[in-house]
Amino acid sequence: MESSVPDRILDSAIQEEIAAARRYLELAARATRDDVRELLESLAAEEEKHRQALEQVRAGDLTPFASPGPSQELLLAPSCEIELGPDATIARALLVAIDLEQAAFRRYTALARHAQDPGVRTLLEMLARQEPGHWKRLEEAYERVIRDEAPASD
Repeated sequence: MESSVPDRILDSAIQEEIAAARRYLELAARATRDDVRELLESLAAEEEKHRQALEQVRAGDLTPFASPGPSQELLLAPSCEIELGPDATIARALLVAIDLEQAAFRRYTALARHAQDPGVRTLLEMLARQEPGHWKRLEEAYERVIRDEAPASD
């Protein structure tokens, strides 16, 4: 039996949160700076909380969440997945993480627009509101890394 569109949307979002947490932990393991490692571990924990919240919603009745129309193709599309090679700098990794957080914001915002159930909409809007904080923290870490790696000027 095929899953309903709401279930597939939530399953996709859950998988995105799992992947994001995994990426942050992998990047944290490669980080040479304590502040960057702590940030990435903190973001992994936040993505895990997002996954848990989505799974709670997934366990409930989500039939009001369905919204027919062409937008379902966009909502079910996977986010961009960028593989970082072993030689990628932490600065490059932070830029990729910023892009992924911005994509998550767009995804949750779109999902919230299509949610007819007020509780589901509230959860998705809450998740969307958290994403700019994630990418701001990543941008701040990126700025610190760039500043600290810049050659000293005479």
